[in-house]
Amino acid sequence: MIKLNFIFAIFLSLCRLTNHRILVFFYIIKILIFLKPDNKYLLFKRAIFHDIDKFRWNAVKCFGENYFDLKRSEYNSPEYEKIISRIKPVIKKHHSTNKHHPEYFDNNYDGMSELDKLEMIADWISASKLQKNGNIFQSIEKNQNRFLYDDEEKRKLRTIVFRIV
Repeated sequence: MIKLNFIFAIFLSLCRLTNHRILVFFYIIKILIFLKPDNKYLLFKRAIFHDIDKFRWNAVKCFGENYFDLKRSEYNSPEYEKIISRIKPVIKKHHSTNKHHPEYFDNNYDGMSELDKLEMIADWISASKLQKNGNIFQSIEKNQNRFLYDDEEKRKLRTIVFRIV
């Protein structure tokens, strides 16, 4: 029998995921309005289908089981990394099927198109808004070491954030 607290955790996890997707959609709309990128239609389509694979049962179950721990953790903290290691297979699958993650590409960030990067920054902004003590500028800084982008790329990402947040 499924326990009530597990059902509640799944419900809250789905609410958080839906909230994340709405925020990504919102920031992509702001990108479309203020930055006027090429391939507007494709970026809009990505906004609609962003993270849709996280609604598959194995992902829902995994995030539900870890919902409360994730909610309490800070991005890149030792506690956060411990939780991430528990859900690594689901995250790895997600990264391998979604081009807005540098891990999708063999050469990480360098393999990303401008469209991929725009969806990525909308994703990062949304995630930082929902994370305990989230800060998009700290995320950009920390992710520079993780994804090895140069200072010019970091400046571009920060500029996008300043323009749309």
